[in-house]
Amino acid sequence: MDDPLSRALAEAPEKYVYPTPDVVDRRTPARRKLPDILDEVKKQAIDALMLPFFDGGVGDHSEPIVRSGVSEAGTVHVSAHRVEPPYRAHLTMYVRSDIESPHAGNFQVRAHCEVSSDVQKPSLRRAFPIGVNIADDGTHTIDVARLRAEMADTIRSFGKRSQDLGSRAAVRHS
Repeated sequence: MDDPLSRALAEAPEKYVYPTPDVVDRRTPARRKLPDILDEVKKQAIDALMLPFFDGGVGDHSEPIVRSGVSEAGTVHVSAHRVEPPYRAHLTMYVRSDIESPHAGNFQVRAHCEVSSDVQKPSLRRAFPIGVNIADDGTHTIDVARLRAEMADTIRSFGKRSQDLGSRAAVRHS
């Protein structure tokens, strides 16, 4: 296939020089409404997973926004799966917004992806943080290229793991 994830499987570096932070926390001179931010990151995540590699489709759901004092928070879940061989990717993004003034905001984003493979038992799973950039205007942008490369690296590592298990089993039986 010539889709971005299939190319990433072949082209992705084994490791990045700088690790993705688990949490992105940023004050901005501009304040944005949390529902708009959640819709924005949900669309980006769906677009990132809407690939021919995931032939089983992409789904999403959001949890209700919780408000407490000057803070509000919401969570978006996006998942995709491949039918054969069976792989799943599940992205979760938690966004918290603290209202510092009518014109400024403080955003905290915790985003991660879990990729799993049911090719063999027990299932293989790996979770990693997703890079998110928060601009001065409050726009949140997912690092889609890095997300796809991390997924490709994970899927590649699952293949190595099953090959390693197969070679160990052959050694034990000989």
